[in-house]
Amino acid sequence: MAIEPQKNVSPVCVVEFSDGQVTRMTVWSSTGKPDAKRGIKLARHAYRSRMKYLREPPGISDVHFEMDGIAMLPLTAEEIAKASQ
Repeated sequence: MAIEPQKNVSPVCVVEFSDGQVTRMTVWSSTGKPDAKRGIKLARHAYRSRMKYLREPPGISDVHFEMDGIAMLPLTAEEIAKASQ
């Protein structure tokens, strides 16, 4: 009997930084809706950790969410700037 992969119930926030680094963070939300502000905040922490806290994260070039491997809800530059505050 094959074991089926568990479906993810939280969206995955995919953030691409201007230096080409990409983070993929599962972002839980009590409303069930993607939370860009939380996703970007977690992505920046992941970037710092990945760089051993020697470098601050550069600007963000792209943000979108994925659910069950399907890309959805790409953010515009304005939405990224607003969520980054």
